[in-house]
Order: sequence, then C-alpha cells, then structure tokens
Amino acid sequence: MKKYYNNPIYDAAFHRCANILATLMVKYGPKVLLKQAVEKILGKGSMDFKDPENPRAQKERLMAYQQRYSEISTIDREVKDKTA
Repeated sequence: MKKYYNNPIYDAAFHRCANILATLMVKYGPKVLLKQAVEKILGKGSMDFKDPENPRAQKERLMAYQQRYSEISTIDREVKDKTA
C-alpha cells in the first residue's frame, strides 16, 4: 500500500475510509445511476396534465407512462447486466 501520511494511525484511518467509500460505490452505485436515469427520463412534473378527466389526455398520459416504463425497464436490465 502507498503511504499517504507519516503517522501510521492516520495512514491506516485513510485506507479504511477509502476502502469504505469504494465498497459503498460498488454496492449502491448502480442504484444511484438507475435513479438518475429514471429522473432524467421522467423529468420533474412532466406527467402533469391540467385536465385529467379529458379522455384524450388520459390516453396520452397512459401512452407516455407505457413508453417511459419500457425505457426504464431497458435501463434497469442494462444496470443489472453490468453488475452481474
């Protein structure tokens, strides 16, 4: 291991911290990336319609949900394939 600090206690603490951070990135990284991709696809407030009682708006909303669900499923499969 490379020595980063002259004090062995500080150096050991640094290596433990780096190890914990790397473990967390491996464990939660794919979930965070998936969450970011979902937010990017769905956007904030993109599914809001002014008149949900309108049948055409309902149809458009359902079609948009279906399309976005398939995009999210594709991304989810890609993330699972990379982590497997």
